[in-house]
Amino acid sequence: MSMSDSGRGVSAGYSAGPNTAWSGWVIFAATMMVLVGCFTLIDGFVALLNSSFYGTTYHLLLGNYQSWGWWNLILGSLLVVTGLSLFTGSLWARIVGIIFASVNALSQLVFIAVFPIWALAVIAIDVVVIYALAVNREVA
Repeated sequence: MSMSDSGRGVSAGYSAGPNTAWSGWVIFAATMMVLVGCFTLIDGFVALLNSSFYGTTYHLLLGNYQSWGWWNLILGSLLVVTGLSLFTGSLWARIVGIIFASVNALSQLVFIAVFPIWALAVIAIDVVVIYALAVNREVA
């Protein structure tokens, strides 16, 4: 190790592409996508294990809470895997990330009658993720 390498730290060898201002947006989008995926997984587990948590006065537009729980488990898993794949800086992960974030935002519209504030918060995070992935013009 030379004197010039001593202050660089452990992450000095990591490079997921060109280091520009847009690469920070992709890392932010990846982190938020993993977070939203975990939130969606939790929603799915709650719908499957304790459907009375959501109350019985509201009915979902497309099915019951059991199908909603399975849908959220599948979509949440896909969001987490795609979010982790975004850390590699690959173009395919950005395209798939835009698609899955869009599907998640649309699926939250089904849930908006049950928990409107929560659904709007997740939709807002999805919109920011889509923006961060779509505006970045770098090709990995």
